Amino acid sequence: MEIVRSTSRSRHPDATRTSLKILLVEDDQPLAGGIASALESDGHVIKTLHDGKSALEEIERTTFDLLILDIGLPGIDGFEVLRHVRADGFGLPVLLLTARDAIEARVHGLESGADDYLIKPCALLEVSARVRDRATQASARPRRVVHRAHESRGMHGCPRRRS
Repeated sequence: MEIVRSTSRSRHPDATRTSLKILLVEDDQPLAGGIASALESDGHVIKTLHDGKSALEEIERTTFDLLILDIGLPGIDGFEVLRHVRADGFGLPVLLLTARDAIEARVHGLESGADDYLIKPCALLEVSARVRDRATQASARPRRVVHRAHESRGMHGCPRRRS
């Protein structure tokens, strides 16, 4: 499935936002519904799942711009989902959203490859702000330049200077 980033007006009338396709994995279904509604109001497309196994299967099938991931999931927990996502080479930005507030859990999540860590309970406005920040980073990021194998390469894979 191809992702189309579109610019849309959000519930924040003063700003134009980039719409993201987001996978939200949260086992607390009422909380997941509230977060999904808030983010959809901001113009994002949300797919909500409630367990780690389903999340891994969906990530294999579908391209997302952001993964919002609870740690305390049934079956495969969020740390394990994150480990699989990073081990499989997915560059998908990950926001951990969890009730685990111990500094060790936060450090473990960030060192495991999460891009951000938000502690529940949290305000929906903060979740929206973090997602807007991710959208801004995604739209400002320069495209990766792919060098062809036949190009002359110098030390560390950099193109050689021509005299």
